[in-house]
Amino acid sequence: MVNRRKAFRAAYLELTNVCNGNCPFCPGTIREPRFMERGLFQRLASETASLAGIAYLHVMGEALLHPEFPDLIRDAAKRNLAMGLTTNGTLFASPNAEALFPGDFRQINVSMHSGLSDGHLDEILAFTTEALRRLPALHVNYRFWNLGMEGSPSAAESLARIGEYFGARCEPPEAGTPAVLHPAERVSLHFDRPFDWPDLHASPVPGPVFCHGLRRQFAVLADGQVTACCLDRDGAIRLGDANRETLRTILSNSRANAMRRAFSRGCASEELCRRCRYRSRFHDETSRFMRKTPRF
Repeated sequence: MVNRRKAFRAAYLELTNVCNGNCPFCPGTIREPRFMERGLFQRLASETASLAGIAYLHVMGEALLHPEFPDLIRDAAKRNLAMGLTTNGTLFASPNAEALFPGDFRQINVSMHSGLSDGHLDEILAFTTEALRRLPALHVNYRFWNLGMEGSPSAAESLARIGEYFGARCEPPEAGTPAVLHPAERVSLHFDRPFDWPDLHASPVPGPVFCHGLRRQFAVLADGQVTACCLDRDGAIRLGDANRETLRTILSNSRANAMRRAFSRGCASEELCRRCRYRSRFHDETSRFMRKTPRF
């Protein structure tokens, strides 16, 4: 799926920070509601196609709400941008969902832990069948990121319905450990624990600091602000403005390079990184990546 010869494995292009849901695991954002302007997206699509193996149309918000979504997907296809989508799964019956098919989509992640109705689940399953037929490179990933949470009858019901639909046994992993099931070809169920979103008001997290931000990924928010992290929901790490500078210029500036050098030493140059608990998931990779020369 990913061209490893490109500087980054993934980019995150936030089409909007507006959402039609109010999911308990999502903290939302303090930023003003925003939809990315088409001209900005066109420039980003052109630049990102040569930088990253895949561009996920998400940081916060629900991308399928963008009023120009079909135009944006056509713009991306013209620029040979391989894309991914993370969605709450409630808009697969909308006209914008049809616009996914002309695009070069490689992965669609559906947040199944968001509390979906039976009707929405039926729409997700029907869309999956159609998408796999029309997009031969696509993989559909159903996310159940609620392991360890007390009382999730909707998740259990969803698993039963998914298993019935694909003719497969679908049960959560024993002992609440992360796992992946494959009920059908190019379909996966990803079970994982909830995570704490990085927060400038949280206490500093002890231990070595390492992250794949600016090594494997970067993100651009709906207003054009570039950040290192797909979890930087409020844009705390302001590397630069894509409305004014190219991505290559921003991603190689002094602040970006300071982040890479700090991670290589096992420390953080950004306050958000010092207070991020998600980085503990990279603990086993820290020593392997520390002191390596940044790739970009």
